[in-house]
Amino acid sequence: MKYGIFIFIAILLLIGGVSWVVRYPEIVAGKGTIYAMNAPKTVSPKQGGQIARLLVQEGDTVNPEQTLAIMKSIAEYEEVEKLSSHVKQWYEAAQNEEWSKINVVPSDYKNIGELQTAFQSFYLNYVQARNFIFNGNYVAKKNMLLRSILYNDSLKHNLLKQKSIYENDYQLSDSDFKAQQYLYKERVIAKSEFTAQESKLLAKKVPLENVESNILNNRITMISKEQERMDLDDRYNQYSLSFNQALNNLWFAIGQWKQQYILSAPAGGRVVFQEMIQEGQEVDAGKALFYIESLDQNCFAQVKVPQSNFGKLQLNQPVRLALPSYPSEEYGRLSGKVTYISRMPDKDMNYMVKVFLTDGLVSDRGFHLAFSNELQADAEIVTGKERIINKLMAAMNSGYKK
Repeated sequence: MKYGIFIFIAILLLIGGVSWVVRYPEIVAGKGTIYAMNAPKTVSPKQGGQIARLLVQEGDTVNPEQTLAIMKSIAEYEEVEKLSSHVKQWYEAAQNEEWSKINVVPSDYKNIGELQTAFQSFYLNYVQARNFIFNGNYVAKKNMLLRSILYNDSLKHNLLKQKSIYENDYQLSDSDFKAQQYLYKERVIAKSEFTAQESKLLAKKVPLENVESNILNNRITMISKEQERMDLDDRYNQYSLSFNQALNNLWFAIGQWKQQYILSAPAGGRVVFQEMIQEGQEVDAGKALFYIESLDQNCFAQVKVPQSNFGKLQLNQPVRLALPSYPSEEYGRLSGKVTYISRMPDKDMNYMVKVFLTDGLVSDRGFHLAFSNELQADAEIVTGKERIINKLMAAMNSGYKK
C-alpha cells in the first residue's frame, strides 16, 4: 500500500513536471485561399476553330512567345513564319537604307492564305520603290545632279574672278578716258584722239557685261539644279515612306494572323493543360486551353479569421496550412508567416490576413504540391506557446466559476 501511494505521487509529480516544461501552441484558425505572386497566365484562342497542330505536352517548360498550338487556317504556318522572318530583315535594311538587301520574290510566298491581300499591296509598293530606289536609279541621278551642281559652283567662282579682272580693266580705261576728256576740253588733244579713247572704253565694257550675263545664267542654272535635287529627294522620300508604310501594314497583318491562329506562351514557365487536348479538336473562342505556370512559384495565402482571438494576431507569426486537396497526414503542411493584418472586417465580420509561404508549395514533408488556381487551405496561425499546466489551471478555473 505504501509503495502504491508512493508510485501515485511520483506519477503526479511527473505529470506536473511535464506539464510545466512542455508548451502548447496557441492557435487562431481560419480558412484561406492560395495565390501565386506570378499568377498562371491563361492561353485561349481568339476565335473558334480546329486545332491543326499541338506542339507541346503537359509539363513542358516553354519560353516567352513560344508556339504552343496552331489553329486550322488557309495559310501554311511555315510560310507565314518565313515571311515574318523576312519582313524583320527588310525592316532592318530599310531603317539603315541598305536597299540592296531587300529582294522580294513573290513565288516564295504562295501559301500565305489570309495574308495574300496584304502581301500584294506591299509588293506593289515594293516594285515602285525598287524601280526608283533599289536598282540604283535614285543614286545615279543624285550623283549626276551633285556633279552638275559642283561644276556650276566652280564655274561661278571662275566667272566672278573674270568679272573682277574685267572691272579692274574697265576702271583703268575709265581713268584714261577721263584724263583724255579733260585734255580734250582744254583743247590739248584732237577730237580724233578723244573719240579713239572713248571707243576703247566702250570696248572694255562689253566683256564685263558678258561675264555678268554669264553669272546670271549660272545662277539660274544653279537654282534649276537645286530644284531638281529637291524634287528627286521628294520622290525618294515619297517612295521610301510608301514602302515603309506598306511594310508596317504587312507586319501588322502578320501579327493579326498570329493572334488569330497561333497560341503562344505569354510568359516563360511550365505548361498546364486545362483539359485533354488533341489535334483536330474543335474549340471555342475565349476558352482556356493552357495555363503557363511560373517556374518561380512565390505564393501567398489570404486567410479569413473570425473576431475571436483576433487581438492575438501579430506580424511575422508562423502559420501552418493544410490543403484539403493534399491530405496533411500524407503530404504534410505548408509553412508561412503573417505579412499583413487588415484592421477592418468584411461583411461577415471576418478579418483578412495575408500569409507569405516561406517554402513556396513545398510541404514540411518535402512534397512539391502542384499549384492550381485559388487552392483552398485550412490555416493555423500560431500566436504563442503556453505551458500545458497553465492551460489545465485555466480550464479548471473556468469550470469552477461555472
